[in-house]
Amino acid sequence: MLMPNNKLSGILLDCDYRVDSAQNAVIQVYVSTEKEILRFEDPAFRPYFFVLCKDPQAAAKRIAEFDFGEGIKALGAWHVQKPNAENAVRISLKNPGDLVKARERVKEIEGVIEKREYDIPFANRYLMDMALKPMAGVEIEFEEKEISTGEAKMKMPVRIIKKILAKETPHDLRIVALDLETLSPGRFSDPKKDPILMCVLVTARGAEKPIAKVYTHKPTDKPGTVVLKTEKEMIGKVLSDLREFCPDVLVTYNGDTFDLPYIKTRC
Repeated sequence: MLMPNNKLSGILLDCDYRVDSAQNAVIQVYVSTEKEILRFEDPAFRPYFFVLCKDPQAAAKRIAEFDFGEGIKALGAWHVQKPNAENAVRISLKNPGDLVKARERVKEIEGVIEKREYDIPFANRYLMDMALKPMAGVEIEFEEKEISTGEAKMKMPVRIIKKILAKETPHDLRIVALDLETLSPGRFSDPKKDPILMCVLVTARGAEKPIAKVYTHKPTDKPGTVVLKTEKEMIGKVLSDLREFCPDVLVTYNGDTFDLPYIKTRC
């Protein structure tokens, strides 16, 4: 649901991160709207963990100056009040890789007694701190910018999150099921040798009963089958229609280890 002033609501599908050219981790949030899936970025959120210290003020200063190896230093270290842990110091890093190196050596610093919350995956940390749940509604305020990417300094449009919060959002997920039939000449199919013979896409969004599309490049008189001239044309048509369906959820049977890698290899 699109709102004025660059505000949008939808269903939170997933959260991950990328590392930019300055080695800063950038949170990426994927949201399903009524028409499409959009990606948003939050470059302000940083990986962090805590340590308990005898003297948190003195320890925070030592931590900020400490080299964790390969020139890695904390972006910041400051005393925080946590439940049942008054002498805690929060340590912020540029990216999860730096955090891993820092957590391995932080107890070498004088005054550090114990480390905590150091093994929470970065994307999970973001969801926890923002009180967000995947597959639930969100509302996002954002601004659109162009950033430089790669050595070619190409410009890429991005949506930068200014504010994100959980909000109930009515929205039916777009769900598509995919299945393949492949050539099995007396043995298990090999995607480097054996073609895909048939593919089926099934979706129920906006229909009283599921809509099934059957694709093949073999002669058939079965009504409703989409017959292409070659396997290449068939795969192209399947992927084109899949993009048009724009599924939020792709349903398969063992698809992560068979159907999807098989399609990729045949491409």
